[in-house]
Amino acid sequence: MMPRVLVFDLKGSMAHFRMPDTTVTQASYPFIPRTALHGLLASILGLESLDNVQGEKGESEDNFVGVRLMSPVRSSFQKISMLGKGWAGSRRDSFNRPVSIEVIANPYYRVYYTGTYLDELEYMIASGRSKYHTYLGSCFCPVVPRYVDTQDAKHLDPIPPLLTTNTVVPTLAVERLIPQPGCEYARAGGFHYEYLGGRQFRGTLNIVYDVNGKPIVIEPSADFGKDPDEPRVKFFELAEGDIVCMW
Repeated sequence: MMPRVLVFDLKGSMAHFRMPDTTVTQASYPFIPRTALHGLLASILGLESLDNVQGEKGESEDNFVGVRLMSPVRSSFQKISMLGKGWAGSRRDSFNRPVSIEVIANPYYRVYYTGTYLDELEYMIASGRSKYHTYLGSCFCPVVPRYVDTQDAKHLDPIPPLLTTNTVVPTLAVERLIPQPGCEYARAGGFHYEYLGGRQFRGTLNIVYDVNGKPIVIEPSADFGKDPDEPRVKFFELAEGDIVCMW
């Protein structure tokens, strides 16, 4: 049986996907990370987590997501004052803590999903339902997922020697990036692969993308997917012909 891929859009006025190693100045990843997407999907379904980790690898291997940038990546830093809870947990004294937050302006993502919860997610998103509120990283960035399509797909194995894709691609799957006229490439690092709960994560990804959302052309790495300890990355060809990278 051919796998099916759920396609839906996330479009908002702003987003903030905080990089965990930033405090006073809270920098953001340039687009939605895998862990944030898993959290959003879990909220739609009313689950505590999309990753029910059991054993060494966990069931999260059954859930793959891909991201296409439908609008350019643009961000700015905003200074805000956050109300603190006082020192050492004191309830008597509170203080205003000045913070600079990087905000992604007018984010628009096309998301691809295949996995265990496809039927449930297709029904919930297509009918405009969600168990909990959904956000683009932070509670001040609400978003409503919009259903686009569900397509049959072909898992590319073996992978062709040359690929053109509209989605962002983890660098571990890239042997060589082939520059195209008018493209503006960037690399974003330190994306967590899997959330284990209790502020613990497993695996990291570095990702290459075009900041304006244009297609990228790559020679896939001959070695990726052979190391069982690496995050899993797959390429799928959709029924309409698009090739998407999912991890």
